[in-house]
Amino acid sequence: MARPRKQTVDYFPHDAGASNGKTLYIIESKYGNDGYAFWFKLLERLASTPGHVYDCRNPAAWEFLLAKTHVSEDIGLSILSLLAELDAIDSELWAEKVIWVQHLVDNVADVYANRKCLLPQKPSFYGGKLSQAEVSTTDNPSGDGVSMNRNPQSKLKETKGNKTKRNKSRVEENSENSGLLYSFISIYEENIGVVTVFIRRNLEDALKKYPQDWIREAIKEAAVYNKLSWGYIAKILERYESERTRVDPAEQIELGR
Repeated sequence: MARPRKQTVDYFPHDAGASNGKTLYIIESKYGNDGYAFWFKLLERLASTPGHVYDCRNPAAWEFLLAKTHVSEDIGLSILSLLAELDAIDSELWAEKVIWVQHLVDNVADVYANRKCLLPQKPSFYGGKLSQAEVSTTDNPSGDGVSMNRNPQSKLKETKGNKTKRNKSRVEENSENSGLLYSFISIYEENIGVVTVFIRRNLEDALKKYPQDWIREAIKEAAVYNKLSWGYIAKILERYESERTRVDPAEQIELGR
C-alpha cells in the first residue's frame, strides 16, 4: 500500500518585518498582543492541520482554537471577522465558519514541490459537506470535521452545476431580504459601529427570529448604555423574548405610560 501523502508542514515563513504588514498592523492596533498572538497561533494551527483548512463548525475544533489562542469566543469571532474583511482569511469560506489562508499555502509551496505532490487547494462545498481537492489519500485524522476528496476531477462538472444553482438561489433570497437587512445594517452602523461579516450574519438570523421593532429597540438600548457589541444586543433580545408580555413602546404612549 502506498504511504499517505503528508498534507501538513513543520514550518512556515515568519518575516522579521511581519508586524509592519497591513494585516498585523491593524489587528495588533485593535486587539494589542492578543491580536498578534491570535494570528500566528492560527497560522501554526493551519500549518499543522491536514490540507491547511480549519473547520470551526466542529465544536471541539472551535473550542480548541479558542484554548490555543487564549481569547474569549466574542474576541475570537471579532478577530476572524476582521481578518475576513482584510482578506487575510477567505471571506467566502469564513461565512461558513471555515478558515482558509491562501497566503500561507502559497508560502509553503516549495515544501510540496520538494515532496513532488500537489499543493492543497481551497476547499469547496458539495451538498453542505466540505471537500478539498488532492488533499489526502486517507481519512482525515485531525478530527476537525473536514471531508477530503481523493479524485476531484470526476466531480468538476457536478461542482459547477451545484455552485451555479446555489449562487442563483442565494441571489434570489438576497433580493427579497436585502432591503430589510440593509435598513437594519444602517441602524446598527448609526448607533453601534461597523457591521462585520459576523454581525451581518447575526442580524440576518435575528430578523428571522425576532420582530423587527424588538431588534430596532435593542440596538438603540445598547447604544444608550454604550454597550457597543452584538453580544449585548443579543442578550437584550433574549430578555424581550422571555418577557413575552412586554408592552410595545407605541402602546405605552397611547396608554399614557
